[in-house]
Amino acid sequence: MININLISSFLLIIIIPSLVTGPFLPDLFISIIGILFLLKYFINIKKNQYNLSINKFIIFFFIFYALIIISSLFSENIFHSFESSLFYFRFGVFTLAVPYLLLENKKILNYFFIVALITFFIVCLDGLYEFIYGHNIFNNKAFPGRIAGLFGDEWVIGSFLSRILPIMICLYLIHQNKYNNYFKLFFIITIILSIVTISLSGE
Repeated sequence: MININLISSFLLIIIIPSLVTGPFLPDLFISIIGILFLLKYFINIKKNQYNLSINKFIIFFFIFYALIIISSLFSENIFHSFESSLFYFRFGVFTLAVPYLLLENKKILNYFFIVALITFFIVCLDGLYEFIYGHNIFNNKAFPGRIAGLFGDEWVIGSFLSRILPIMICLYLIHQNKYNNYFKLFFIITIILSIVTISLSGE
């Protein structure tokens, strides 16, 4: 029998590395996690343990979702607006799925952090390599004054690092007592490299 929680947990853990490949894979993973969560939820609906606060979130989210759908109807380009708003509900389902997975296995958050930190380190090294040599490890050429690193022809390395950096710091603070001095040193080096890379990215 397929272990739904195991599949969802694995996809959640590799979401940060998948962001490097572009928007397709992370969106796909979020959608799959949401679908599997709904499947699991309806299979065990009699054992539902969600409390009133989650129900309030559902109400609030779908009010917001209804508002952006209505906003799209009044857009100058309705079909273009619906591309981003129509399937926005998947983020609401994903938001419900994550705490459920964390309750099932508290180690997921730690695995997520370690994989994300390694991804951060590799992205930073590749970006700095491109800044120094004019191309990254895959021989993608740098644009004068900009670096793209593993993102190819998309100049988003700075925004990628800066948006996820606060999450990385928070996850480290949550689990810092579990790590040895070598890992803490690796974290500090990675954070310094990320700040330098963000500064050099030109974004």
